[in-house]
Amino acid sequence: MDPLSLLALFGPVVVEGLKGAISRWIAPENFKPATIEQYTAMVKLEIERFTALANAGGTNLPTLPWVDAAVKLMRPAAATVVLATWSFIYIADSLSAGQLLTETAMMNLNSLVAAVMFYLFGDVTLHYAKRAELRK
Repeated sequence: MDPLSLLALFGPVVVEGLKGAISRWIAPENFKPATIEQYTAMVKLEIERFTALANAGGTNLPTLPWVDAAVKLMRPAAATVVLATWSFIYIADSLSAGQLLTETAMMNLNSLVAAVMFYLFGDVTLHYAKRAELRK
């Protein structure tokens, strides 16, 4: 996988890790919740953020509910098509001793799959990184 795809994949996690390290050793203690009310407010904000993320991606226009649901369901289907195509081409290319695609085409396909994987798992990874930062 090329370095640009690796940077796009692991860049946000590294940034959150650095922010966590800085807040742990440099930032004062008043950034952490001191009372249960502050912690509850932080959790409510986090839930609202993830609710907004879950609701995003549709048409966000006044429309019929089934149209909005169909638009939201297209993204996982498109990601499945991309991952299935990549798997098939990767296996076929390895069985044909690298004769199926040029190296440039395979790098482009790998970059596309890296973007799809970040779409599928990037927010979840950042969520767990931020939760680990809050627990310290």
